Amino acid sequence: MKLKSLSTYDLKEFRHLSGIYLIKIKTRDYVGSSIDLERRLKEYKWMTKMSTEKCKRLLNPILSNAALKYGEENVKFKILEYCKKEDLLER
Repeated sequence: MKLKSLSTYDLKEFRHLSGIYLIKIKTRDYVGSSIDLERRLKEYKWMTKMSTEKCKRLLNPILSNAALKYGEENVKFKILEYCKKEDLLER
């Protein structure tokens, strides 16, 4: 799977899946993991549309600031690996 803009993803394709993902915003890369990729992707899409202060309190402030500064079209997302929930922290 290649890097694509967050806005191009259909959230349903990640339902009931866990895995490791990459988010790229301009020159910043963030690798994370989630036991619920659909929920996590919704959070990141939501992050690009809300106020700075609310994002800072609820989500990763570095990612929030970059997403708000550069806009949703510059937030790229890619699944690096699907894995079982119990294996996420070992990866």
